[in-house]
Amino acid sequence: MKKDITNRLINTHKKAFMLTAREKEMLALAREGKTNKEIAEALGVTPTTARVTVTRAREKERLQ
Repeated sequence: MKKDITNRLINTHKKAFMLTAREKEMLALAREGKTNKEIAEALGVTPTTARVTVTRAREKERLQ
């Protein structure tokens, strides 16, 4: 029983740090050297949303 609970907790934790498709998309653009404004225009979001999403995605990658 404990092993099952532990495995579920581990899987939940891993999923919390997985990148979403949108985060991957924004990171790819950022790695190409695009600015937050350019990412925002390309994906139809605000520059603030682009900045926050890229920052959080980079943090998720660092924690993996």
